[in-house]
Amino acid sequence: MSLKDAQNHHYREQKSEWQTARRMFTGDFSPKQLLPRGPYEATLAYEKRIKIADFHRHTAILIGRLSGSLMQREAGVERTVGQLTPSLMASIGPEGESYRQQLSVLIDSLLLYNECWVWVNPTPNGAEMHVVSPLQVPRWKDDSVLMLGTASKPGVPIDQPEETDTTYTVHRPTGYQTYMIRTNNAGKEKRVEVDSGSYGDEAFFVDENGRPAPPIFRIRMPWKSPFGLSVAESHQQLYKMRNELDMGSTSGLNSSIATVTGVSGDEQEQKVVKAMKNGDQLVFLPDEAEMEPFELSTGNIEAAEARLQAKREDMYRTAYANLEESAQSATAAAVNRGESVGAALSQLAGTVESAEETILRFVEQSVNIQDLGGPMPQESDVSVDWPRDFQQVDLQGDSQGNGQGQGD
Repeated sequence: MSLKDAQNHHYREQKSEWQTARRMFTGDFSPKQLLPRGPYEATLAYEKRIKIADFHRHTAILIGRLSGSLMQREAGVERTVGQLTPSLMASIGPEGESYRQQLSVLIDSLLLYNECWVWVNPTPNGAEMHVVSPLQVPRWKDDSVLMLGTASKPGVPIDQPEETDTTYTVHRPTGYQTYMIRTNNAGKEKRVEVDSGSYGDEAFFVDENGRPAPPIFRIRMPWKSPFGLSVAESHQQLYKMRNELDMGSTSGLNSSIATVTGVSGDEQEQKVVKAMKNGDQLVFLPDEAEMEPFELSTGNIEAAEARLQAKREDMYRTAYANLEESAQSATAAAVNRGESVGAALSQLAGTVESAEETILRFVEQSVNIQDLGGPMPQESDVSVDWPRDFQQVDLQGDSQGNGQGQGD
């Protein structure tokens, strides 16, 4: 089977929801993906609506309020980092980001997807810490992980535009191999190795129990209800509804919409239909034709606005409900909104604490794999201790009182 088709069952089940979450978190998508053209909407009106479609960052704001509340306590975290130097921790990200910056990205990803991956990439200067979306890891086993990426196609001349393609990197405890898919003259696809590396002559990475493990691992939240996925789904519904309302009001108030009588023959009818759909201001008709304004009712716009406000409030109720359900497994006392959010943050802190210890152990091994890696690993003294006493957090924050957060 091709690497292109290698997927775990969990990946196949969750991929669509992860894509929705990423789309609503980043806003990186074409509005046409979610906003179809209406039956009475002229082409020019549709193009204008798509161009000015209002995307409010509800998903990112809600996740930011939770992750921000956690990161406010980061200065009080007690860490023992073993052999790791301050200079390494200050620029451990792939673009020189600090450990704290990468930690913030990790927390956002956990809240958004309910899980994520971290890849510790050994370098000549120590290691790089990469936070990897679950969309980039379609297949994994205990001793190997397949990660998707993007790289320039080799062999493209300098006087030609750069071409990129998907890469397929297989990570193992001893090293990695990176492949691209190529099509031969017979039209058959085959994998071509474009990069590889090993971590030592006999040394290899190990997990906390001393067993061989690739330096990329999965982190999962203990929450039964995925917070980010639920919020993103509500956010997407809100975005669609807001723009459907715009479409209805635009069509209803567009005076160019008209009914035409006295036009005979398919060719003449299609000419008029095409002109109306394109929003043309001037249409030549036969002498016997008559044109009258066609009024679409706008009486439902006020009711639609009320539905929109209800949907916005429902999105926040969904966020609280997810956190409350998650918090119930932590403490039976989490019965109101503020307490449920605090209890959920405590669970999140515990997940991040465990993830950090794994990250730091792999970074330590990257720095000194001969002593800390297999086959005879020395014991690591890495430890992390996050606080657990989180207080009430208002997810709506400034969205009530100063006008912020009311867009769609």
